[in-house]
Amino acid sequence: MPKFKCGHCGNVFEFEIDDLDIDYEVESMSKTSIEITITISLRCPKCGKRILYGSESITILFKIIGEFIK
Repeated sequence: MPKFKCGHCGNVFEFEIDDLDIDYEVESMSKTSIEITITISLRCPKCGKRILYGSESITILFKIIGEFIK
């Protein structure tokens, strides 16, 4: 397990994947793809301040079996 030291209160703690806050937002969608922004953050368990943050947008292309109808 990784250890982290909070830059706000100095608390040293271990965290697991389950401790990460993972969120997503659908930015756009077309007939052939979808664009999603994924955001990951971690808060200090002692002071509650956000100490880790990352965001990435990805585009997923669809493999279409069939056809789109209005």
